[in-house]
Amino acid sequence: MSAPTSAQPGPRRHRLPLSPGFPLPRLRSGLRCRRGRLASFVGQLPVRILPLALSAALLLGCGKKQEAIHPQPSPYESQGYASPFPPSPAHKKQLLSAISTGQQQFDIRFDETVLAEAMSWYDRGDIEVLPFILDAGKHSDGAASELLGAFLFEKTIKQPATFLRAVSRRPVSDQKRLAELAVSGDGSGQPSEDVEKFKASLNQLAQSPDKAISQSARLWLAEVNSFQKQSQP
Repeated sequence: MSAPTSAQPGPRRHRLPLSPGFPLPRLRSGLRCRRGRLASFVGQLPVRILPLALSAALLLGCGKKQEAIHPQPSPYESQGYASPFPPSPAHKKQLLSAISTGQQQFDIRFDETVLAEAMSWYDRGDIEVLPFILDAGKHSDGAASELLGAFLFEKTIKQPATFLRAVSRRPVSDQKRLAELAVSGDGSGQPSEDVEKFKASLNQLAQSPDKAISQSARLWLAEVNSFQKQSQP
């Protein structure tokens, strides 16, 4: 019997690739390997090409540790269910409204997946979405809060001036809430070595000639120090 030219595709995956430094809750969903289908496919192959077929199957997602072995550079960059970039004006308006208000807009309900989609737009250069992402701090919870915290933490380290400038335009209560999300992570806090980088960025910004940025940086530093004290055994 001749070998088939390709294996039948498994179920469509809906996943967010993860960044090693910023684990995200409930956002991992790899391909499921249907053993019966794989076994029937492999059984039809000549012995001489069996090792190649098995290697290909693992690369296509049947390996249980695929995501851990091949992490992506950003948790926001690609999603199997996301619309093409740039999004249509109507889709963008509805999604950003859902993020900003926490209310469902047509068929778009606020959760971590739509929040991540907007974050992916920001990473691709659409900086006008940032205020809407920051609005989510007022009503996010659960996985959305942890995702937002990871985003805030990462961008404060990588883009400190740009990011704190946007934060500084918000009410003090909102700034404190965003700082709390950034430093708390999943509730247990961010990795200690990354917190030092985070604080170094804030310390530098605290010396900024821009008064609004320096005040926000000092406010965030106070929140970080308070969280660290409360987390000590």
